[in-house]
Amino acid sequence: MARRCSHREFEERIEVKPSVELIPDEFEHHTEDGSDIVIHAFIDDTEDDLKNAQQFFDSLKSIGYSDLNRHIHNLERNDFLTVIKYIQDEANNSNTNGLMLFFSCSTKLDGKIYIRFKEKDMPVDIQQIWTQFTCNYCKGLRNKPKIFIFEIRMIHEVAFESTQFRAPTYSLTYDTPPEADILVIYNKTTDETHGKLMNKLGKHMRKYGQREDIITLVSCIPSNNFRPMIISTLTKKFYFTPSEYRGHHYNLYEIEKELTYILQQMKVSVDSAQEKVKEKKKIKKRFSFLFRPNGNSNDEQEKESEERHSREIETRGLTLPATHDSNDNFRFTYSG
Repeated sequence: MARRCSHREFEERIEVKPSVELIPDEFEHHTEDGSDIVIHAFIDDTEDDLKNAQQFFDSLKSIGYSDLNRHIHNLERNDFLTVIKYIQDEANNSNTNGLMLFFSCSTKLDGKIYIRFKEKDMPVDIQQIWTQFTCNYCKGLRNKPKIFIFEIRMIHEVAFESTQFRAPTYSLTYDTPPEADILVIYNKTTDETHGKLMNKLGKHMRKYGQREDIITLVSCIPSNNFRPMIISTLTKKFYFTPSEYRGHHYNLYEIEKELTYILQQMKVSVDSAQEKVKEKKKIKKRFSFLFRPNGNSNDEQEKESEERHSREIETRGLTLPATHDSNDNFRFTYSG
């Protein structure tokens, strides 16, 4: 006889997975001063590039980051690989939550920058820079954002044939990063547009930094000759500042905060008015003997009239009322 199986033997284990909407879609960023993000800048030995890097750091400082001017490195003076090794050691710290490198320099070759190596200047592909911070070299940056911003001033060598000038052409030598969580912002500029990217990005950071992520802030820059190219393998969004609210939720939070402030100001005004009324009542009560009450009754008015009349008679020397003797004859007494 076949064994009858209990219905419990056929019960399947039900696993309730968390909602996709509850999965965090932004990188962890715990400190408001940016101390958990490794940030450095590389510049050519020019006043414009130095000003550009300082403008970038000033924008970060305006949203609460610490002073980073000591993290500016000169591509023409400092040995590049030595600085890279120093940054790698810093990024491998367990407290690091990301990396951000900014380059402001000039080049003749698209997709390349000139670095100082063994006391010589040599061109290097920009993808060789971000590969120095992949998991092979920086295990501390695994699953953490690695952001590289290039603002490259192109030096055009105009070639001409006969009397006709030919516009220079450039080949793209940069490829998609070979690893996740890398963002490359590459902006080619001229002498006139160099530095405008940082100017616009800084304004957006100050105004929308808590609401929008870095890609949105860069994408909103006007496209008048200096909108950068964006290459991203980020698996989450990167925000410059930590916040509980983003996007439309942040707009609602700002409206709520503004309304709360208005209500608090109204409460302060009402409390102040009530205090003034209480003070006036205290003063009036303290000096009430100076004030004659209004709207007296007829009895009080008659009483006051009699008292006033009595005082007038006493002043004239008369004593009222008249007295009488036993013979019921009225007798007036004059005081004289």
